[in-house]
Amino acid sequence: MKRKGLVISSFAILSFVVFLCIVGYVYKNDNNSDNNNEVIVGTYDMGDFVFEENGVEITSPIKGAIGIPKEDNSPVVFILHGSHRIDGDVRQPYAEGFEYLVEHLAKQGYLAISINVNRAYMFEPVEGNELERTMVIFEENYRRVKEAIEGEKLYPYSLKGKGDLTKVNLIGHSRGGENIFNLIESNKFKDIAFSSAISVAPSQNYNFYDAYTDIPTAVIIPQFDTDVSTQDGANYFYYAYFNDQARRSPIQYAYYLNADHNPFNSNVDQKGMYSYDDVTYVAEEEQRTFLKEYCTDFLNVYNKDADFTDVFIKASKDRYGNPFIPAYYFSEKNGKKLIRPSETMRDVIADGLEFNFIQAANVPSEDTTGAFNIPGTYDGVPLYKMAWKEKKGKVSIEIPIGFHNFYDYNGISFLIGLDSTDERNDVDAETSIDITVIDYAGNEETIRISSKTERALQFIQGEVEDYGDGFKKYNHYTPLGSFVLSYDLLKEVNAKDGIEKIEISPASNSGSIVIGGIDFYQ
Repeated sequence: MKRKGLVISSFAILSFVVFLCIVGYVYKNDNNSDNNNEVIVGTYDMGDFVFEENGVEITSPIKGAIGIPKEDNSPVVFILHGSHRIDGDVRQPYAEGFEYLVEHLAKQGYLAISINVNRAYMFEPVEGNELERTMVIFEENYRRVKEAIEGEKLYPYSLKGKGDLTKVNLIGHSRGGENIFNLIESNKFKDIAFSSAISVAPSQNYNFYDAYTDIPTAVIIPQFDTDVSTQDGANYFYYAYFNDQARRSPIQYAYYLNADHNPFNSNVDQKGMYSYDDVTYVAEEEQRTFLKEYCTDFLNVYNKDADFTDVFIKASKDRYGNPFIPAYYFSEKNGKKLIRPSETMRDVIADGLEFNFIQAANVPSEDTTGAFNIPGTYDGVPLYKMAWKEKKGKVSIEIPIGFHNFYDYNGISFLIGLDSTDERNDVDAETSIDITVIDYAGNEETIRISSKTERALQFIQGEVEDYGDGFKKYNHYTPLGSFVLSYDLLKEVNAKDGIEKIEISPASNSGSIVIGGIDFYQ
C-alpha cells in the first residue's frame, strides 16, 4: 500500500511539474496581453472552420504563422502558399514554411499572417473549385484577423490595435501567387483596401484576364524554376507594358538568377518535375533572404512612402546578394510611353547598322525572334533588334514637339536585353552601347552601358536547341530588363527643359541587343 501511495504521490508531483511547465510556456509564448510592445512571432493552430460546398460540409484549418510588430496600426500582409504534396493531410505545414518571412516583416513594422490554404488544392472530400475555396478560406481568415485587431481574443497572441486594414497587402507563392490576383479582382472583396501584391514564382492555370489587376505589383521569377518552367509571372508584366493603355499602377519583376521554385517555402523539400542540366543553384537560405529584403523594400514603397528611386533604382547591385535582372513599368500615371516597337518602325530612324522589328509568339510560324527566348507564354510581344559587326551606325528617336512637360519626369527607362543567342555576343566578350541624350539647346551627353556592369544586359549562358522544322530556341530564357537613366546622371544637358532626341549607338566592335520600349518616368 505504501508503494501504491508513493506511486500516486509521484504522479501528482509529475503532473504538477508538467502544469508549471505548460503555464510557463504559455506565459512566454502566448502573449495574449493587449499591451504587446515587442515583436511576437509564432505558429498557431486554432482547429478547423466548416463551410459547405455542393451540399457537403468541408473543414479547413485556421492554422499558420504570424508575426506581430511592436508598433500599433501597422500595414497588414497576408501570405498564401502554393500547392505542394499533401498526401491527404490538410494540416501539412506549408503556411508555416513562411514563418521566416512573417518574422522579418514583423520586425520591419508589418502585421504578417501566413494562412493555411491546403484545402483549396485538395480533391477531398469532394472535388471543388480551387479559386472558390481560396476565397472562402481567405474570407474566414480575414474576418478573424479583423475582429482580433478590433479586440477579440481569437489568436494565441493579442492583435488588438496592431493592424491597419486600410493597408492590406497580399504575397502569394506558386498557385498562391496567381490566386492573390483573383482575390483582389473578386467583387467579394471589393471593400478591402488592397495596397499591393507580390507574386512569387506564380503559375497561370486560369484565364489570365480574369486575374489581371491594376494594383502596385511585383513579380519574382526564378531563373531555373523546376515547377513553373514556362515562367508565367512574366505574362503580367508584358500585358501591362505592351497592351494596357489605361493602367494606373506600377508593375515590376525581378528575374532572379540561379534560383528555383520551391526553396522560397522552407517546408517544401522536393524539386519540381522539370530539371536543368549543368546549372548551379543559389543556396536555399540565400533565396529566402532575397525574398525577405525584396518584399520589405517593395512594401515600404507602397505602404510607408519610401522613395522608389532610392529603394530600387539607386540601390547597389549587391543589395540583395545574388544578382537579378529588374524590369519596371511605371504606368501612365507615373510615367509616359515614348516608344513601343511596331512593324512600321515610324518612331525610330536607323542608320549604318542592322535594325529590325521582331515578334515573340507562341506559334512557331508567327515567331520572328530566332533563338531569342523570352520567359512566359504571353503571345505577340513586339520587339526591336539592333545588331552590328563594327563600331558604327546609330538608332535615333526624336521626341515629338509638345510631347509632355519634362519637368514632370526624373529619368528615362529603357526595356532592353542582350541577345545571348547571337554569336556577336559572348560570355567572355563585352558588349556595350552608348545612349546619347540631346536637349533643345543642342547640348548632348553620352552614357555608356555594358554587359559586364549593367544587369539589363546580363549574358545568359546556354545553347541553341533544334526542335525540328527549322524551329530553334535557346535552352534558357533570355529576359528583358530595365536600364533606368536618372536625370541626376546627366551633367551636360538640361533634361527638364526638354529632350529633342535620344540616340543609341554601338560602343563595342560587335554585338546584338533587343529593345522592348522606352519610357519617361517620374
